[in-house]
Amino acid sequence: MVKILLPVEIAPKCYLIEALLWIGHQRYPIIMNYDEHGDDDRFCDEFIYDYYIPVDTIVTEEECQRSGLPPNPETHDTYHSEPEQIKEILGMGLEQEDVSRLKKELIASIEHHDKLNIWQEVYEDFIEIYKSKLYIALREGQLQSWGHICAANNATEEIKEQYCSDDTISFVPIPKERWRLSNINWENGHLSDDQIEHHLVHINTEELLKLFPSPQPESTNNISMLAGQYVLDDKESNNTLSTRRKGRPDSIKWTAFYVEVALRIKDGPLPHKQESFIQDMRDWCFEKFKHRPARSTLIGKISPYYKALKSDNKKR
Repeated sequence: MVKILLPVEIAPKCYLIEALLWIGHQRYPIIMNYDEHGDDDRFCDEFIYDYYIPVDTIVTEEECQRSGLPPNPETHDTYHSEPEQIKEILGMGLEQEDVSRLKKELIASIEHHDKLNIWQEVYEDFIEIYKSKLYIALREGQLQSWGHICAANNATEEIKEQYCSDDTISFVPIPKERWRLSNINWENGHLSDDQIEHHLVHINTEELLKLFPSPQPESTNNISMLAGQYVLDDKESNNTLSTRRKGRPDSIKWTAFYVEVALRIKDGPLPHKQESFIQDMRDWCFEKFKHRPARSTLIGKISPYYKALKSDNKKR
């Protein structure tokens, strides 16, 4: 079947992990959605205030093949929950049928994550050189970076007073001298030492592409125009590797979320007000997964517990 080529806009600024994916895999940083003001949704308030970077960092099947890497189990295999999460659920006194099912899932999960750990070691060897190239560009001032600055937890009182939070997020240029390879969290876009932290680190995409230009593109005669749309013909479409993912997990591992709710019910009564518990679990998600889900998302997951407990109390 033919494929339709849809235009996408290259993002004017990109997070640190996107810059690394460009240098290592030639994956363009693109705008996937726009907010109500027509701006890049990746920098909307909901994500900014949670220090959450809404970027898919999983290396695709096509990227692995082009880079000479073995297939990534995260895209090549079915997704499995973490073994520790399954073990927690098994310890909760389930029905025998559920126990048998989860024991099989535990075996598959352990095998999957063993394969994933082996692949990750291979990938770290591959991506290390690209991390070094990007670090040198930042350290030598060839690329300017920006981030939200705040005091680290262990900072002196003077530093904490200087960078105290006023509940606003603003981005400031990061001096090149602050860059240290050991202080970088690539995936979370975080640069920190024992005094100062920079969150949501990003750079100008145009400057990135100038310093690390794209390779020479391959020409093709297999694209045609049909009703105002660019179409890739059958032959070329079959030669194009699929980037479809199998079982792409959410930012929140919901199995762990439900386990936490169950443990809280077991340890004592939930907060009287549902809204209070929703906020508690939003904070827990941020601490656990570095992402605070929307209130509307958690209402649907938490309200059944309150309805069930309310019904149970009436029966008593």
